[in-house]
Amino acid sequence: MNPNDQAELTRFRKAVEYSRRRLRPHRERRISNVQQFLGSATEGGTSNHTPLMTIEMGVAVYTHLLVGGNPRALVRTPHTQLRATAKDLGMALNHTVDEVHLEDTLLRLVQDALFSIGICKIGLCNKDSDKAGGFWHDLWQPYVDRVDLDDWVHDTNATSWESVAYEGNRYRMPLWMAKESEDFNKKAREALTATLKTSTNEDGDDKIEDIQYDTHADIDEYQDYVELWDFWLPEENLVLTMADQNDSIGALRVEKWEGPERGPYCKLSFTTVPNTTMPLPPVAVWRELHDLANHVYSKLGGQAKRQKSVLPVRGGDEGDIQAIKDSKDGDILRIDGEVTKEVSYGGPTQINLAFLLSTMNFLNRQQGNTDTLGGLSTGADTLGQEQLLAQQANERITFMRKRTVAFTSNIFDSLAFYLFDDPFVNIPMTKTSPGGHANIPINWSGEDIEDDYREFNISIQPYSMVYRSPTQMLQVMMQLLKEIILPLGPQMAQQGVTINFEAMLKQIAEYADFPELNSFMVFTGQPGAYEHGPVGQPSGGGPTETTRNYNRTSSPGPSGQSQQNSVLSQMLMGKPPQQGETDGLSGF
Repeated sequence: MNPNDQAELTRFRKAVEYSRRRLRPHRERRISNVQQFLGSATEGGTSNHTPLMTIEMGVAVYTHLLVGGNPRALVRTPHTQLRATAKDLGMALNHTVDEVHLEDTLLRLVQDALFSIGICKIGLCNKDSDKAGGFWHDLWQPYVDRVDLDDWVHDTNATSWESVAYEGNRYRMPLWMAKESEDFNKKAREALTATLKTSTNEDGDDKIEDIQYDTHADIDEYQDYVELWDFWLPEENLVLTMADQNDSIGALRVEKWEGPERGPYCKLSFTTVPNTTMPLPPVAVWRELHDLANHVYSKLGGQAKRQKSVLPVRGGDEGDIQAIKDSKDGDILRIDGEVTKEVSYGGPTQINLAFLLSTMNFLNRQQGNTDTLGGLSTGADTLGQEQLLAQQANERITFMRKRTVAFTSNIFDSLAFYLFDDPFVNIPMTKTSPGGHANIPINWSGEDIEDDYREFNISIQPYSMVYRSPTQMLQVMMQLLKEIILPLGPQMAQQGVTINFEAMLKQIAEYADFPELNSFMVFTGQPGAYEHGPVGQPSGGGPTETTRNYNRTSSPGPSGQSQQNSVLSQMLMGKPPQQGETDGLSGF
């Protein structure tokens, strides 16, 4: 395609509009699922009664497990001469991750992938259109921006992402900035006019950004904006910028793409669909059982509301009736008529309750055993069985984590490209001296690197994406001390490596949230003598060797899959569960 040819540009715009129409069902289904995620008690949520927030629970569990911390880059290379550069690149990437707030962006991208597809745009802020992306965009620094599905388009005729003819995203830019930008064609930018912000897309479907606001009118803004589209054309290796829905204005910008080979966009999805680009999102898989569970639960709630207990009496026993009405709990009554019994009508049926529990059980399995993943309940009779179930449940999360790590690795790779490629990139860092006694300030500058990034044989592996509490970090620390550092103490001492017990104890006090530990120890900095021996016994007075026997016993727990099946079978036969049988079961 020749973007400078008006006829070809008009044909390209029609192809984009066609793909936007084909993506409309995906946008509408996402909004419907997000409304279920919000529930019926939140502005913008579903109008249907949603007491069981199973989608919210599933999204919360998977988001936490997939992005539990700020990602860090481990840069590796098989070449010894490149290891110093790889280490410096890792430091520069980690600094950039903090600057662009990548953890916050990843959380939203993973959430997008759970509902549909996660898309981000990666570039170097060196144009006015880049600065319009937000106040986190610093000049000559890389950026990572989330792209919403409402503002996205790609070649929907393609059967894979590698064969798309175009990809693009829409964004808003202050009109005055667009008109004054020298990055755009002078004639085209002078013809730009303000674009009113609306709560719907061009085809009339609602935008997800406005579902929590009660308005469908044009939105007031304090200054004029214009909506623009950036497109990447892989076959032509071009990027172009166009005004939204304006055939009379030609391309504002046409440039050769000189960025990463994968283009400016990275995509995250968890379940691919054969011969198409759009994935099957996890929330769409959960949706039908979520609706069914809420329908049955609401029906049980209606039955509970209609339930009543009454006391039928014979006519003519007005004195007895009044005496019963006036009595208090525990009173002894004398009545002349026949002794009556209280009668109950309505109430939740055992069969419906059993069906609800069965539905919740199937939904839990369909969600990948979120009860176990989220630590909400036990699912086995013994500790060993519980650990085995947790390991099996992790097979699904392991696959999703691999997809997320690969996606993050692509982001790191694109960021590394810009750190290498652009001579104006300058990142201040601190490097530790070989002896560890001093911190040396250094700068990462693309100007100092002569080679092309694509010629370097390096790999970038993200890590630190799983949240670890201070208690968990203390466990890791104690395990390293017990299994590696203390057993290898003599060999380490021979090589001049000693343990800094002062730093170790202070770190233990911090992780254990026990600052009083520091007051127990006096750090004099001077070596002293210490007599070995048991407490209260002189040195040498005790045995040099002791023997301890440990017996581990697995005892049955109060819950398990077999117990739940037994309870469901009883309820389906109309028998209520016995006291204690429902403890720990999902749905009670």
